[in-house]
Amino acid sequence: MSYYENRIKDLEARIDEMAQRERMKAIPVEAKLMVIIKEQKEQIQRLTKAGDAMAEQLDGLSFDSVWDFWNAAKEGKQL
Repeated sequence: MSYYENRIKDLEARIDEMAQRERMKAIPVEAKLMVIIKEQKEQIQRLTKAGDAMAEQLDGLSFDSVWDFWNAAKEGKQL
């Protein structure tokens, strides 16, 4: 191989190494995002269950539109 061919091969290897290093830097960030997303989903589930329980209690008090109100609220709509 010529000097230039060796130099190109070395530069390509260096580029691959740098790209791998950048991918490794992203792993902790992705892991933190996954934890945050999981926590947010769990919080949404808890709030939804609490809202369902509240609506069920109000429904027992003969409020006809409670479920309509709660279902609309879950979808982000307003009545």
